[in-house]
Amino acid sequence: DTASTLDSNGFGIDTSRQIVVYHRFGQSSDGRLELFYVVLNFSQTDQTTTVQFPDSGLWTDSISGWTPVVADNQLTLTVGSNWGHVFYGIR
Repeated sequence: DTASTLDSNGFGIDTSRQIVVYHRFGQSSDGRLELFYVVLNFSQTDQTTTVQFPDSGLWTDSISGWTPVVADNQLTLTVGSNWGHVFYGIR
């Protein structure tokens, strides 16, 4: 069932690991493109996943302030139990 696993870019719902990864784009009030990448872990254990980003470089987690370096347009991260990250970028 393709709805219960992440796609090749790391997006979707993985029911076996209880993680959800998705992105949303929108226009800011000044006309620039805002990008949001959301990684949620609903399980009782930490989960590691890899997510594809449109740009390499620093991305900021709006929840914690963490700024990981995205290299080669991807980030492998461990998400704590019942926790998540909302990465924000603007173009």
